Amino acid sequence: MLSNYFFIRFPVWQFLNQPLFTKQSATILNPQHYWRRYRLDLLERCLRIDCASGDVYRDRNG
Repeated sequence: MLSNYFFIRFPVWQFLNQPLFTKQSATILNPQHYWRRYRLDLLERCLRIDCASGDVYRDRNG
């Protein structure tokens, strides 16, 4: 049951709409490699989110 909660679907639309001929980003044609890169990017975005915890003492002392 827990695996259904954390299930992330493959981003088909983002995979198909990748920029093909740009120097800023590399095009990934292998769906497995794209899926791995997508999950890493998602994790990095989630870790960059600044959220306040309920532990005021820890927030105050760093």
